[in-house]
Amino acid sequence: MKILITGATGLIGQSLGQKLVEAGHQIKIVTRQKIKAQQQVPYPCEVLECDLSKQTLKSSDFADCEAVIHLLGESVDGRWTKEKKA
Repeated sequence: MKILITGATGLIGQSLGQKLVEAGHQIKIVTRQKIKAQQQVPYPCEVLECDLSKQTLKSSDFADCEAVIHLLGESVDGRWTKEKKA
Protein backbone atom coordinates (compact mmCIF):
# COMPACT_ATOMS: atom_id res chain seq x y z
CA MET A 1 0.00 0.00 0.00
CA LYS A 2 1.28 3.52 -0.73
CA ILE A 3 0.70 5.87 2.20
CA LEU A 4 1.12 9.65 2.30
CA ILE A 5 2.28 11.06 5.65
CA THR A 6 2.39 14.65 6.85
CA GLY A 7 4.54 15.36 9.89
CA ALA A 8 6.90 12.55 8.88
CA THR A 9 9.99 14.29 10.27
CA GLY A 10 8.56 14.43 13.78
CA LEU A 11 9.08 11.86 16.51
CA ILE A 12 5.89 9.92 15.80
CA GLY A 13 6.15 10.30 12.02
CA GLN A 14 9.67 8.92 11.88
CA SER A 15 8.81 5.90 14.00
CA LEU A 16 5.50 5.18 12.28
CA GLY A 17 7.01 5.55 8.81
CA GLN A 18 9.81 3.13 9.69
CA LYS A 19 7.31 0.55 10.95
CA LEU A 20 5.18 0.92 7.82
CA VAL A 21 8.19 0.44 5.54
CA GLU A 22 9.21 -2.64 7.55
CA ALA A 23 5.67 -3.98 7.00
CA GLY A 24 6.15 -3.60 3.23
CA HIS A 25 4.37 -0.33 2.54
CA GLN A 26 5.61 2.47 0.27
CA ILE A 27 5.73 5.91 1.87
CA LYS A 28 5.31 9.37 0.40
CA ILE A 29 5.93 12.28 2.77
CA VAL A 30 5.04 15.97 2.66
CA THR A 31 7.58 18.38 4.10
CA ARG A 32 8.48 22.06 4.02
CA GLN A 33 12.18 21.33 3.54
CA LYS A 34 12.89 18.49 1.11
CA ILE A 35 16.66 18.24 1.58
CA LYS A 36 16.43 18.36 5.38
CA ALA A 37 13.71 15.69 5.36
CA GLN A 38 15.76 13.42 3.11
CA GLN A 39 18.58 13.61 5.66
CA GLN A 40 16.30 13.20 8.69
CA VAL A 41 13.82 10.49 7.75
CA PRO A 42 15.29 7.03 8.52
CA TYR A 43 13.41 5.10 5.82
CA PRO A 44 13.14 5.14 2.03
CA CYS A 45 10.34 7.37 0.79
CA GLU A 46 9.17 9.74 -1.91
CA VAL A 47 9.41 13.35 -0.72
CA LEU A 48 7.00 16.13 -1.73
CA GLU A 49 7.99 19.68 -0.81
CA CYS A 50 4.97 21.75 0.23
CA ASP A 51 4.29 24.14 3.10
CA LEU A 52 0.74 23.11 3.94
CA SER A 53 0.20 26.25 6.03
CA LYS A 54 0.57 28.32 2.83
CA GLN A 55 -0.50 26.06 -0.03
CA THR A 56 -2.38 22.84 -0.74
CA LEU A 57 -1.34 19.65 -2.43
CA LYS A 58 -2.50 18.94 -5.98
CA SER A 59 -4.94 16.09 -6.51
CA SER A 60 -2.22 14.34 -8.53
CA ASP A 61 -0.09 14.16 -5.34
CA PHE A 62 -2.71 11.77 -3.93
CA ALA A 63 -3.36 9.82 -7.15
CA ASP A 64 -1.34 6.74 -6.23
CA CYS A 65 -1.96 6.82 -2.48
CA GLU A 66 -4.35 4.47 -0.72
CA ALA A 67 -4.14 6.13 2.70
CA VAL A 68 -3.21 9.45 4.29
CA ILE A 69 -1.83 9.85 7.81
CA HIS A 70 -1.97 13.46 8.98
CA LEU A 71 0.51 14.13 11.80
CA LEU A 72 1.32 17.74 10.97
CA GLY A 73 1.33 19.94 14.02
CA GLU A 74 3.28 22.39 16.10
CA SER A 75 6.21 21.12 18.12
CA VAL A 76 5.73 21.15 21.86
CA ASP A 77 8.72 23.20 22.98
CA GLY A 78 8.63 24.44 26.53
CA ARG A 79 5.52 24.56 28.72
CA TRP A 80 2.17 23.50 27.31
CA THR A 81 0.41 26.79 28.14
CA LYS A 82 -3.14 27.89 27.24
CA GLU A 83 -1.66 30.15 24.55
CA LYS A 84 0.37 27.28 23.11
CA LYS A 85 -2.69 25.01 23.09
CA ALA A 86 -4.70 27.64 21.23
